Amino acid sequence: MVTVKTLEELIKEISKENNTIEVAGSILIPQSLKLAKGVKISGSEDLGFLSFSEGGLVLNADNDVKNLMISATPSGRAIYLESSKKDLGTIKLENLTVTGQVQILTRRSNNKEN
Repeated sequence: MVTVKTLEELIKEISKENNTIEVAGSILIPQSLKLAKGVKISGSEDLGFLSFSEGGLVLNADNDVKNLMISATPSGRAIYLESSKKDLGTIKLENLTVTGQVQILTRRSNNKEN
């Protein structure tokens, strides 16, 4: 597990497949961030807060998101799927406080989604 405290650290770590990330603190994010396949991201015991100016957290496949506060504009998507994937694997959302919308929608036939 790797702990991130800055936007730069977060951007670096979310692009690594099957990475486990702990957010320690509050991170302001200017645009959507896409998790690589298999990334698991959670908040630390003290605080894990992701605040998006535009966009939100994009789930790819086999992602876990838990113990976080995630904020987007009230009419924006705080969490959503990359909907073009054929195999989404397992997507887990647990113990989240979200401002904005959570959109779990696919736009094509999926071979697998849990």
